[in-house]
Amino acid sequence: MPLHNRLKDTAAGVTAAKWVPWPCFPPDHQPDLNGGDYSPSVTLALKLAKICQVTVEAFFPMRRMRIMKRSKTTPNRKALPKFLKWLLISAVFGFCVGIASGILDDLDVGVWLTDGLIRLLTVIAPWGIPISSVVLLGICLWHYRSAKSLFDRWDGEDDSAPEEADRKLNVVVLCSTLAMILDLFFLAVGVVYIDSGLQSLLIMGELVLSLIPVTLAQQKTVDLTRRMNPEKQVSVYDTKFQEKWYEVCDEAERAQIGQASFRAFRTVNVFCPFLWMALLFLSFVFPIGLMPMVAVLLVWVVLEVSYIFECMRLAKQKARP
Repeated sequence: MPLHNRLKDTAAGVTAAKWVPWPCFPPDHQPDLNGGDYSPSVTLALKLAKICQVTVEAFFPMRRMRIMKRSKTTPNRKALPKFLKWLLISAVFGFCVGIASGILDDLDVGVWLTDGLIRLLTVIAPWGIPISSVVLLGICLWHYRSAKSLFDRWDGEDDSAPEEADRKLNVVVLCSTLAMILDLFFLAVGVVYIDSGLQSLLIMGELVLSLIPVTLAQQKTVDLTRRMNPEKQVSVYDTKFQEKWYEVCDEAERAQIGQASFRAFRTVNVFCPFLWMALLFLSFVFPIGLMPMVAVLLVWVVLEVSYIFECMRLAKQKARP
């Protein structure tokens, strides 16, 4: 039976006050039940069913209702086999890694590998900060000068020049951030594994000397970006730099920041459980203890809680009149 006939049949039991006109339609868009070509959406059919005091199944043919019910389970049916396949693969992989870890532990492989790694780190730690800083900050300097040259030669008409300059400035930010992270890593190596207090102080001095050009590189990047976008008058030394920078971004830039943030969220959300699993297996071979796994889980918790709380805050803010 066509859908419009069912509406017409159901309408016979509704009072004229409710039926003419339809309360959920604008006056100039009343449905023509006799036309034979009217088919409401599911949402609208729910409203009509409420008016007619019947269930929505009274409007939809059985074939369409079967499609609606099947659509609720189809995505799960399609995704479940793939999920179970990866679950089985992960279980087999974990079983194999567990056996291999047990064998390596019996052979004391982890002990001599740990000793060798510690000796290697203590040798390269005093040189790690200078070498990594020279390489990464050299890349920063080259890309910054290239971006500045592009902007200085820009005639104000070619849109590709500022876009290329912006990409080069992103490389500057990336390399300066990597340099800072490596500085902190080699400082931790020097503090934990080097017994000589003089060498530890030397590494701390190298850290301070390295952070100065890293900070200057990020300052120059922000300053050049301000020249390219005069409305962004924010100082890199402001304690609320990121918040203020976001406030002066336009809608397109905020959308780009949102997409990049969500991609980073997904990446870390996938990386954390894999890293936790890897550390768990490594603990069978190396005496790494519990703290590395706790640190990974702590990062994961902070990521998830901050994301969910922010979603709740935005939803509450959106619901306000």
